[in-house]
Amino acid sequence: MEIKDAKKGDFIYYVAPSENMQTTNIHKIKKGTSDSKIIYYGGYDIRALNIVGNKLYFINISDEQSDDEDGIDNKICKMNLDGSDFKIINDNDFAYDYYDMYAMGNRIYYVGEDFNVYKMDLNGGNRQLVAKTGTGFLAINQQYIIYNKENDDSSDYITYIRKLNGTEETKITGDRIFTPIFYGKYIYYINI
Repeated sequence: MEIKDAKKGDFIYYVAPSENMQTTNIHKIKKGTSDSKIIYYGGYDIRALNIVGNKLYFINISDEQSDDEDGIDNKICKMNLDGSDFKIINDNDFAYDYYDMYAMGNRIYYVGEDFNVYKMDLNGGNRQLVAKTGTGFLAINQQYIIYNKENDDSSDYITYIRKLNGTEETKITGDRIFTPIFYGKYIYYINI
């Protein structure tokens, strides 16, 4: 289970399992203290904790079965930083095995059911295709998105970088890369 945190002002927001390990919850703690408060009691797992303005955005994965082909009940949710005003803004309309999404500026970027990259507004509307990859994204920042795309001969994947607005696709390497991280003007990754 991944532990992810986000910071806003004097507070750190993080995801951690319950004491009985049956659920995953979102906690809020003031920096320099040990007083943690649960602000959201989640389901099976919570991923991709993001803060934009005064809202938390995250993926909530339930242990209940969904009617979708994948059978997994996963939702992109948002709520206020105190845990109030909880809303589901994307109900199972994204790829079941890509539990990443990025809330930045006034958009949320995620992998759709067809494994292409989409964006939607912070309320879940105005869905648009960003990059037709068929494989999902690997990393994203305020300017760029990195993703693997199948070779023309379908033998393997090549890694590309593209501006976030969907223009200027450029091949990074002729190989498939894993776990890229943007750090300043550099990209760090694993090549197997």
